[in-house]
Amino acid sequence: MNNNVKLNEKKVLNEYFDYLKSDEAAIVYIVKNLVNNLDSKRKWIDVVDFDCWGSRGGMPAFNYIVVALFDRMIFPSYPSNASFQLKKAITWRTCHNDISQQRSKGIRGKTFLITCNLFNKNKGKLVTKLFHNWNEEYGGFDYSGKVPTRTIRRKVQLEPKWEYRITGCRKINYKRFIYIKENYEQIYERILDEKHVLIEWFFENYHERK
Repeated sequence: MNNNVKLNEKKVLNEYFDYLKSDEAAIVYIVKNLVNNLDSKRKWIDVVDFDCWGSRGGMPAFNYIVVALFDRMIFPSYPSNASFQLKKAITWRTCHNDISQQRSKGIRGKTFLITCNLFNKNKGKLVTKLFHNWNEEYGGFDYSGKVPTRTIRRKVQLEPKWEYRITGCRKINYKRFIYIKENYEQIYERILDEKHVLIEWFFENYHERK
């Protein structure tokens, strides 16, 4: 099946580049590369739901992620002179078209709940840096050039280097997904109180807490 009839290359590339800046792209990266107990090879990844609370170092931070994996029923067809980027863009568009068609037929992919956090690999690490223009007399930096200064050494915290770490992954059904959505306000309160998230919290009975 040719899924790229009358392909507008510029349009699909622009849409793909916009996608690469999105939370959805970050989630697909996480699922493909970091969730070791989830086999997404030869599958389409559909981002169903997520809660993004901010970012660290330009990387979106998530309280939870819900994705569905679909079998590939439609395969991309590339122009003979397609660049690597254009092939990636066509594959991305094919993924969305295929998932949309399968959903319209009532097909639901296998759905998974994922929790992860952003960890600073450089936390607690110090490095020695040189600071110029230090004036010993009044204990500060002087850039006027009118008073004697010297270079000093100081230990400073390394710049943060963030990476995702997976803290949980479980298969869920549609009933559990709806339950999570209906009770997320209580789960979110726990996240705020504890300042972290555990995947077990999404499977507790919140009806008994009301």
